[in-house]
Amino acid sequence: MSQSISAWKYCAALLVSVLMAGVSLAQCDTCGNEASFSYPGATCATCSTGQGLIGRGGHVHGEVLKAKIEHARQIDSRVVARNEAWPKPFGCASRNLYASYWAPITRAGFADQNTLSAIHFGEDGKLTKYAKNQIAGILRNMPQKYKTVYVQRDKDEATSMERLNHVQSLVSTWYGQNGRVAFSDRNPIIQNGLRAENIYNGYNAAMAPPIIPVSDGQSSISASVGN
Repeated sequence: MSQSISAWKYCAALLVSVLMAGVSLAQCDTCGNEASFSYPGATCATCSTGQGLIGRGGHVHGEVLKAKIEHARQIDSRVVARNEAWPKPFGCASRNLYASYWAPITRAGFADQNTLSAIHFGEDGKLTKYAKNQIAGILRNMPQKYKTVYVQRDKDEATSMERLNHVQSLVSTWYGQNGRVAFSDRNPIIQNGLRAENIYNGYNAAMAPPIIPVSDGQSSISASVGN
């Protein structure tokens, strides 16, 4: 009888060992460690997949899974908030993107409009009345971020510095810290009023003379054109 009990114990122990080995092998199917016949997955505690210690996944794998779930929850929360705010954020982004294309052109336009060249200085090197009015218009009417008076750099450095000092003195005296003065290396296209007047006069001179209707009472368009 005792031999039968011993045989049963041996068979039971062998069966448990085989089952534990199977579980351990199953838990380590993706790592390079060898399976152990001890606690299932004990040799996989440092496995790269985080398997081991508790059940199939293990404590390390569970922490990784919790982190992934939390990350997904945060993404879902942001998506929900963005959808609830639609379309305002997307409209603002579109306007900013569109405006960014024109921003350099706008800055260049203001810089050219605020640039003083040689025609703004008299033979004595001082500012002309036209230049002073130009400066007044810049510092009074321009948006705050564009209140900069530019002086076009001349080939002669001494002349450039003299012009800059004249402008700086005027701005400091009459406008204080409200305006800025700087050099400009741009070459703005400046047209005087004479060219505009010649274009206007040439347009008027090229126009055909008007046709006066005949005096027989017919003042329709067809009668005017026919006569």
